[in-house]
Amino acid sequence: MSRKPVEIKHNELSDDAKKGMIIRIITSVVALVIVLPTLFLGDYFWLVIVGLLGVISTFEIIKCAKRKYSPVLYITSSILVIALAYWPILRGLIEPNGSYEAGSKLFLDFDSLYLSIIVLVAGLILVLSCVLIDKNFTVRDACFIFVFLLILALGVQSAIYLRNFPMYVYYNVLENEYTSYFNSFNSFSSSMLFLYVALGTFITDAGAYFIGIFFGKNKMNERISPKKTWEGFIGGIFFSFAVSFTFGMLFAYFGQPLLPNIFDLKHWYNILILSLLLPFVATFGDFVFSSAKRYYEIKDYGNILPGHGGVIDRIDSLIFTMIVSSIYINIIANAGGIGNLLI
Repeated sequence: MSRKPVEIKHNELSDDAKKGMIIRIITSVVALVIVLPTLFLGDYFWLVIVGLLGVISTFEIIKCAKRKYSPVLYITSSILVIALAYWPILRGLIEPNGSYEAGSKLFLDFDSLYLSIIVLVAGLILVLSCVLIDKNFTVRDACFIFVFLLILALGVQSAIYLRNFPMYVYYNVLENEYTSYFNSFNSFSSSMLFLYVALGTFITDAGAYFIGIFFGKNKMNERISPKKTWEGFIGGIFFSFAVSFTFGMLFAYFGQPLLPNIFDLKHWYNILILSLLLPFVATFGDFVFSSAKRYYEIKDYGNILPGHGGVIDRIDSLIFTMIVSSIYINIIANAGGIGNLLI
C-alpha cells in the first residue's frame, strides 16, 4: 500500500503583503548603501553615523507616548544617550590624568565597555526633573523613557566597541603598523566582527519574516507581537545560525579571524556559542520593544524607513545582540588580561 507524499502548504500572499515585501527590500538596500561605507571606514565616520541613529532613536522613544512634551526633554534625553554612549572618549577629556589628545587613535579608548555612574544618576535626575516642568510628562513616562534610553545608549556604545575593539587588539596586542589617521589599516578585517553580529541579527528577522509569511500558523505571543509565529521563530533561528556560524568559521579558516584567539579555529566553540545566542537574543529584543508599542498602542516607532517604520523598529533586535555580544567578548578578552589573547 503506497503512501501519499506529505504536502506542505504555504500561505497565499495578498497584494498588500507583496507590495510591503518589495518596499522593505528596497529600503534595506538603500540603508545598506548609506551605512556600510561608514562601517568599513570606521573611526569618526562610524562614530558620527551611530550617534546620529542614536539621537533619532531617542526622539522615536519619546514620541511613542503620543504626547507633546517640552523640547527640554528631547535635548536632555539626547545629551544623556550621547554622554553614556561616548563615555569611553569623554572620560579621557574630563579625568585629571586623561589620555585623550586631539588626533589620537579613537580605537584606543574602546578597550572595554564603560558606564559612568555619575552620568547615569545625573541623567535620571534630569529626566525626573522634566516631570516638574512639563504637565504632560508623568513619572510613569519618565521611568519608561529612562530605562529605554539606557538600553539604547548601551547599544550605541556596543556598536562602537564592536567596530573598534578588533583595531585595539590588532594594534596593541598583535603590534600591527598603524598607517593612517583613519582606519584604512586593516579596516576590512576589523569591521567584520560588527558585520557578523549584524548578520546574525538581521537574518533572524528576515528568516522569521519570510518563513512566517509563507508557513506561519501558530502565534507565539499575540498580546505583544501579533504577527510572530513559532514557525517563523524556528526558521529565524535556523537561518541565523547557519549564516553567522558559517561566516565566522570561514574567516577563521582563511586566517582572518573576527577576533584573534577568541573567534579563530582553535576557539571555534566561541563562534558556535555566540551564533546560537544571537537569534534568541534578537527575538527577545524585538519582543521587549514591541511590548512598549503595544502598551502605547502604536504600530511603529516612526516612519523614517518605508516598510520598516522608524529606526528603532529596524534596530530593536540589534541593540540587544550588540550589548550581549560585547559583554560576551569583553568577559573572554579580559578574563586573563588583554595581553593573554595570544596564548
